[in-house]
Amino acid sequence: MHASTRSTSLLLLVVLALLLAAGCGGGSDDDAAAPEAEAVSLTHVDGAIELIDSTLTVTPANGGEEITLAVGPAIEPGAVQALAAAGTKARVYYRDEASPTAAKVEEAPTRAIGATVHEGQVVKVSKTRIVIDGDDGEHSFTIRDEDRAAFDVGHLTEHRAEGEPVRVYVQSDADGEYAVSYEDA
Repeated sequence: MHASTRSTSLLLLVVLALLLAAGCGGGSDDDAAAPEAEAVSLTHVDGAIELIDSTLTVTPANGGEEITLAVGPAIEPGAVQALAAAGTKARVYYRDEASPTAAKVEEAPTRAIGATVHEGQVVKVSKTRIVIDGDDGEHSFTIRDEDRAAFDVGHLTEHRAEGEPVRVYVQSDADGEYAVSYEDA
């Protein structure tokens, strides 16, 4: 192998490693996948947003303390401004580091018309099922393909580990009960 070929190969490996470290690629579609690559731990918050220059401010819907985030490279300012201008509640995924950085912003899931609410601690979660234990006992709900985008399995797994409650919105039909969205309780 020539020296230039080795240099090019080494450069490609370095670029690939940097992309993976930045959260580009490398993710999988298994039960533990988060919206970004698995190597990057993200958390999220739902609430009102405001974008000024490269700073995103989130006022949590649950009344928590305001969160100020740097805007990451994957954020599309126009789409964020549209959500903010419409007054739409947003779900902001971010890296909770020394300098918190927004990684993704989307419309927050909303309670479906006719949905019932179950609140409790996460017992088990996968991309197809969530089990919660609340005041009225343990309940297991199917997560349909069309509802999977509303469920951040990685975040829900953190809730399970920390014992933090969630509120799950459920629709029923003759075939069963289906979790359609959730929010932190």
